This record gives sequence, structure tokens and C-alpha cells, in this order.
Amino acid sequence: MKAKVIKPLYYLLFFIMSTMHSGCYDKNFENISENINVTPEYSIPLGFSDILIDDIVNDNRWRLHPVNDTSDSMNIFVYDNLFYQNPITIRTFYTIDFDINSIVDQLDYVVSVMVRANCINSIPGKLSFQLYFVNNNVIVDSLYDKWVVIDAARTDNNGNVIPAESWKNDANLTESQINNLYNVGEIWLDTKLETSNYWENNVKYFSDQKSWFQVGIRINLDLPLNEYQNKTN
Repeated sequence: MKAKVIKPLYYLLFFIMSTMHSGCYDKNFENISENINVTPEYSIPLGFSDILIDDIVNDNRWRLHPVNDTSDSMNIFVYDNLFYQNPITIRTFYTIDFDINSIVDQLDYVVSVMVRANCINSIPGKLSFQLYFVNNNVIVDSLYDKWVVIDAARTDNNGNVIPAESWKNDANLTESQINNLYNVGEIWLDTKLETSNYWENNVKYFSDQKSWFQVGIRINLDLPLNEYQNKTN
């Protein structure tokens, strides 16, 4: 019984040794770099912003004035028991400072870049936005091929939002977009809020209604160990 166990083991060892002969093993195994590389991943929150309906109504830039004629209810929105002409479009810009050179100074080390955008819209108005990469007030590139549109939040009979509209997107940058990052000093969040709401009359707005944005970036690198140590020391 003991010999029957050793014999297969003998053949197995013979097979392993034979495959290690120079004519059988994979020669690509010789091509191992003497350099030690690390592949860190940086997740960086770039910032967040709010659009508050209270700020919009009370901002003199938009010149919103209450109206007395409310006969055309589809063209009226209600805020704080006052009636305003509808629809209106509010456009705002938010600026985010950005410098990829503070993270990695050589493009060759960058493997991939992803931008994540989160949005929650609790305003009963349609919201759309775009992210621009900017250098010295000149748009270098945009994140999306077209504006992202988020539906208006639906409301109940009392005007309460049920529920807020949420949206999340992970956008992987193309090679050309990654190259452009080295010419970018700012990221602009360009938003448009339209108060039109085509499925309800006399849309009600309340001071606690807002839209919330959050933007972050994830950068994957492949760089020599000594470069990584220099950045972390």
C-alpha cells in the first residue's frame, strides 16, 4: 500500500522537474523589472454646493416680484404665500480650485481618472448641470457630452416633496481629458434651475427646499517606490 502512494508522487516530481527545463518554461518570466512600483489610489473630495430656494427668491439679481393676477395657474409658483411668475430659469456658477500637479507631476504615472458627481434635488423644479475644466477663465474641456438633467421633485397635495430626486454618476476620463487636466486650474459647476413644473398647478416652494451637489475625483497611479516615498514623506 505504501509503494502505491510513493509511485505517483515520483512521477509528479519528475513532471515538475521536466517542465523547468529551459525549453519548457515561459521565457516571459525572465522579464521582471528590477524597479519596485506601487499603485496608490487617491480619492479627493473637490467640494459641494447648495441651491437654496430661499436665496433665489430673495436675491435681487433675479428680480422676482410677486404678482396679483393668478388666473393662469400653470404660469405661477407660490412661495411664502406669495405668487410669482412661472417659469423662471436661474443659472449659477460654482468655482472649485484644482491642481493635479499637487498630486502627481508626471502624466506617465497616471493610470486612470474618475470624477464622481452626486446630486439630490428637493426643489419641485427641473435641474440641469455641467462640469467644466477651466484655465485662466477659458474652458479647456467639459466632463459630459451634454447637460445632465435631473427631474423636478414631486410633491403631495400640501406641496411637500415626496421624495427628493437623487442622481449619482461616475465618469471615467478619456486619455485626452486626462492630458488636459495639466492645463486646468479650476473646475466650474454650472447649474440651471427651471421652476416650470408641467404636471402641477400653483407649484409651492418652501424655504427648506434645496438642491445639493457633491463632486470628487479618484486618481489611480503607477509610480516607482522612491517617487511614492518622496510624496508621502
